[in-house]
Amino acid sequence: FVLSVDGDYHSDALSYAVAALAELLRAQSYATVALERLSYLMINADSYTKVKILRKVSKATKYIKTDLGQYILQNGRTNNHYFVKKLANEITESI
Repeated sequence: FVLSVDGDYHSDALSYAVAALAELLRAQSYATVALERLSYLMINADSYTKVKILRKVSKATKYIKTDLGQYILQNGRTNNHYFVKKLANEITESI
């Protein structure tokens, strides 16, 4: 859905998609799928979206220690953007 949205509203749609996926982390049956999608979004997202993903996933303490959660953190730690890298390192230290 996000890919089909016009360029003017793409960032808004992506923001809503991240929020919806973060809400799906609360449902145990959808958590793995939501983490997969969030990890996929971490690859090519802008820094604002990556920070949002990191914040949402860090609140899901049950899933941050999984392989996909660690992949999301690793992607953040190796990012070139200062705030993304700093937030990922802070989350990693707090675990």
